[in-house]
Amino acid sequence: MSPLSPSEPVLQLPPDQLRSRRRAAEAAALGVAVFAVYLLFPIRNHYWDGVGFALQIEATADPGDPALLHPNHLVYTLAGRLAYGAVRTVFPEVRALAVLQYLNMALAAATAGILYGLFRRHAGGPVFAGGLAALFAFSAGWWRFGADAGAYVPSVLGLVLGLAVLLRSGPPAPVRLGLCHAAAMLFHELAVGFLPAAVCGLTARAETPARRWRSVALYLATAGGVTGAAYLAAYGRQPGGTSLWTWLTYHSPDSAFSWDLGRNLVLTVQSNVRLLVNSRPGDVFRHPDPVSLAALALFAVALGWVIVTLIRRRAWRLPPPAPAGGFSVAALWVRVGVAWLIPYLAFLFVWLPGNTFYRLFYLPALILLLGAWLLRRGAPAAGLGRLPLAAAVLVGLFNLGFFIVPCAQVRSNPPLALAVRMQGRWSGPTTVGYGDFNPDNWTLRYFNPATLWVAVDPGGGLDGFRRLLAGQQREGRTVWLDSSAVRTLKAMGPEAAAFTAACIKEEMAQDRMGTRLYRLGPPPANGSGVVESIR
Repeated sequence: MSPLSPSEPVLQLPPDQLRSRRRAAEAAALGVAVFAVYLLFPIRNHYWDGVGFALQIEATADPGDPALLHPNHLVYTLAGRLAYGAVRTVFPEVRALAVLQYLNMALAAATAGILYGLFRRHAGGPVFAGGLAALFAFSAGWWRFGADAGAYVPSVLGLVLGLAVLLRSGPPAPVRLGLCHAAAMLFHELAVGFLPAAVCGLTARAETPARRWRSVALYLATAGGVTGAAYLAAYGRQPGGTSLWTWLTYHSPDSAFSWDLGRNLVLTVQSNVRLLVNSRPGDVFRHPDPVSLAALALFAVALGWVIVTLIRRRAWRLPPPAPAGGFSVAALWVRVGVAWLIPYLAFLFVWLPGNTFYRLFYLPALILLLGAWLLRRGAPAAGLGRLPLAAAVLVGLFNLGFFIVPCAQVRSNPPLALAVRMQGRWSGPTTVGYGDFNPDNWTLRYFNPATLWVAVDPGGGLDGFRRLLAGQQREGRTVWLDSSAVRTLKAMGPEAAAFTAACIKEEMAQDRMGTRLYRLGPPPANGSGVVESIR
């Protein structure tokens, strides 16, 4: 084209599309920032589920092994095995726990970014939306489990994607909503509690009764059909002998309903508070950390600034709610949030009420209801629009100083601390006998992968244990027992207890977890052992 010819018109995007792209870029930036913070403080006080997943993933050579399909979190271990295999093609030495942990961080940060986009689209200001998303991201429960390995984060991500579909502009999208909810349930079955929220949201959006029923039917058919088909296919691959209902409702032996209502109420309040803020003051004061102390100092400064600002501006005087016709978005948020919250509060009031991690499934609903409450009082245009950001700063600094930094230390995890201590002792060929392969042993074994763990079979009696010990020692292996193995041997009778005591040459103790490890040698001729205790 000649320089003298008129220039071609510049193609400009429509304003709506420009705003949409800007919101997406802001959401991505927030997600990256949250991910960077998570990366700085990877959790070392691992929840035992994550270590168990990692053990199973590394022990399973075939991704098609049905043992990877657990009814409580059907596809999580399978997805983790596939991710682990993919990462190992680039980093052959990577461990499964690291893959699960860093993948969880990315998904947890992405969840916060999606919430930001949702609030930004429907409520306006970036400060308001960013404050709500940051309050979610740096709440104690989400930060702690988001920077660890576990099935809760991808499941809640599926629910938040469903929420975004449910609240989107335009006609309802029940099939898309059903797919999001199905994905959440396949990662953890407790996501089923989102169903009332989905139904309430769909019925609120549809214009006529016929469309309401059609939307609900399509959603239920999609979510139920996909989830049901996946569970039936997985059950068909399991070893025989267990009914479908027994398999579906499996839970750990220490999980049960509690009908002590007074105690349940106290535990419910405690666990909900810990969902937002948590602390390990003993660790902070016994082992002061510069980052922890700096975060707590900043928290004190920020708290003082917030208090002074509230007093100077008399900001505690909340404006009255807007007229009923002026907050259709807030009304929808309230309807969905309440329908989301009630089933979980009711169920978790009697099922493990002290567990904080199950409450992650309704944490987005709490943030949604807070946003609705502020919208009804003029946020984000009014000064209240900055309240979520102030709360996020205070909550984040408090949790960082009192909870996250301590949880990022090896010493916060007694089984891990003992496992690290044993790495030098178990560097050669080592066999560890156990009576009960409990979560503490999972950690000891995972962080000492060269060790061989064998069960002490009570059915084999003392003769069986003698043969086991002699066989391992003939192979030149050092033999250790854990506390559960010693208890198993003592339960066999006085002769087995005396033989075990005669074989013990050394004891390694971890008082905080109550675990003992015992190094064995050949029993002395006089039948008495000499034990050296090391703490």
